[in-house]
Amino acid sequence: MVRLSDLIKARGGHVETKSTTSVQPSAAPVASPDEPVVDVMAEQLVKLRKNVEQTLHETAALSAPDSHPESVLCRRAERCVAALAEALLNDAPLSLGEASQVAHDIVASLVQDKTLVTRVLAPAQESSLIGNMVHTSIVATEIGLAIGYREDELAQLALAGLVHDIGMFRLPMPLVLRTGRWSRKQISIMQKHTQYGADAVKRVEKYAWLSDLIIQEHERINGSGYPSGLKGTQIREPAQVIGLADRFDALLRSRSWRKGMLPYEAVRVVLSTEREHFSTRVLKGFVRSITLYPPGTWVKLSTGSVGMVTSINAQHPLRPVVSVGKRGRRGDLQGNEDVVDLSLAPSLCINQAITPVQAHSTTTH
Repeated sequence: MVRLSDLIKARGGHVETKSTTSVQPSAAPVASPDEPVVDVMAEQLVKLRKNVEQTLHETAALSAPDSHPESVLCRRAERCVAALAEALLNDAPLSLGEASQVAHDIVASLVQDKTLVTRVLAPAQESSLIGNMVHTSIVATEIGLAIGYREDELAQLALAGLVHDIGMFRLPMPLVLRTGRWSRKQISIMQKHTQYGADAVKRVEKYAWLSDLIIQEHERINGSGYPSGLKGTQIREPAQVIGLADRFDALLRSRSWRKGMLPYEAVRVVLSTEREHFSTRVLKGFVRSITLYPPGTWVKLSTGSVGMVTSINAQHPLRPVVSVGKRGRRGDLQGNEDVVDLSLAPSLCINQAITPVQAHSTTTH
C-alpha cells in the first residue's frame, strides 16, 4: 500500500534533493518505469485518501494554543503540501489558496525573527520529500530577504518553494519510494518531475506564473542543469534561489549511503562546489542569510565553553550570538543560560564548530 505518510516520513534516495523510502515488492503494484504519471490502482487511492485524512487530522492537532507558533506554521505547511500531493496523485486540480497564505505567513515570521531557519537547521530533522519542500521554502525566503526582495516577491518565492517538487507526485510510486542510488534511466524519469509540476500549476490560472520557477529550479548557470540546460540569465533568479535552498537542505539530510551534514559543513560544501552553478548575487545572499555558523550550530569558544549559535549578526557573520549552558542531546536547555553576543565581546571568538554529540559530552562533564 502506498501511503502519503510514507512519503512524508520517507528516507534515502540517490538524487540529493529527493528523499525516498523503501517499499516491499508486494506492498504496491509496480508501475512501468516509462509511465509518465502515477497510475496507482483505485483500491490504493481509496487507502491513500484515508491515510491523508489521518495525516491532516494529526497535523491539525498541533495548532493547539500551547504549541509554539513556528511549530504550528511548519505543520500547517506540511499539511498544505500533503493536501496538494493528494490532489496531484488523484489527477485533481490544485487549490493553492491555503499554500499562498502559508507562504505569506512564512515571510512574516522570517521578517520578525529567524526561528524558522533554526528549525530547518535542527540536527534531529528527518529526510522527507514533503519536509524538503517546506524547508526549501523557508531557506529560499531567507536568502531572498538577504538579497533584498520586496515583500510581494518574498511571498511568491516562499510559495514557489512550497511547490517546487510537487511534480514528484506524478512519478511512478515505486520509483519515488525507492531507496539507494538510482540508475541513469531512473534519473532520466525522475527529471521529468519539473515538467509535471509546471503543467500542474499551469492549470490554476491565478498561479500559472509558478510554472517557470518550477521548471527552472534544477537549471544551473553553467548549463549543467536540467531539463533544458539553460545558462546564465536565461534562468530566473528566484528559480536559482530555490535551487540553492533545495541543494542546501539536501546536504543536511541523511541518505541511505551517507549521514546528513552539520550546518557549517553544508555551508562549506555549497561555497566550495556551487560557484559555477549559481550567480554571485544568489551565493552572496546565501552567505548573508545562513553564514558559516548558522543558528543551531554547536561551537567551542576560546574560553573552552560550549554553546549553540542562536542568531547571526549580519554585519559580523563570524561573530554570532551564542547560548552557553547545559543542554540535552536535542539541544534543549537544561539549566541556566548565558547569552553571549560575540560582536560585543572582542576578547572572545569561536575556536571550532563541533558535533551535537561532542557538545553534549562536554556540557555533561
